[in-house]
Amino acid sequence: DLKLPPETLEVPVPRYFKENNAKNIRLRDKVNSQYMNLKLEVKEVPIEETEDLDAPPSDMTLDQVIEIIQRNERGRQGKQCVFLFKDLREDEKRRHNYTSSQLEMDPEVAACNIQRLFRGFFSRVKAAESRDEELIFIGMKPARETGDGLEKELATAYKKRKTEQSD
Repeated sequence: DLKLPPETLEVPVPRYFKENNAKNIRLRDKVNSQYMNLKLEVKEVPIEETEDLDAPPSDMTLDQVIEIIQRNERGRQGKQCVFLFKDLREDEKRRHNYTSSQLEMDPEVAACNIQRLFRGFFSRVKAAESRDEELIFIGMKPARETGDGLEKELATAYKKRKTEQSD
């Protein structure tokens, strides 16, 4: 929050934008004025001035103004109190759950938690495997090297060493 007045935040319309759209703007204004002449039979539509909401109403007494301010302040303090108690209740509940979970846990709840975690892990592994298989199938990923080639090379190297040792 920069706390800047609205005047500094207004972005001026670039000159090139005005120049590029000058023809469209003139055409729009002409259509609007013709429409007002045709339908309303007026060249300009008077715009009502809106009341300044920041200005205090002149028909209120000082007591009424003080009463409104007090009512608003009490409401603000009440909302603040509600949020404070809500946070305290949540902290207490979190603290209670943390201390109670460390002391003792129901075996059924623990089993359900372990099953839930395992099932989630297992489904993620299966999804990754099926994704890899699909990518291999459509040719976006090279096929996996199976260990058969390496095992054959190891077996031939082992036989070669044995024959060299026996000679």
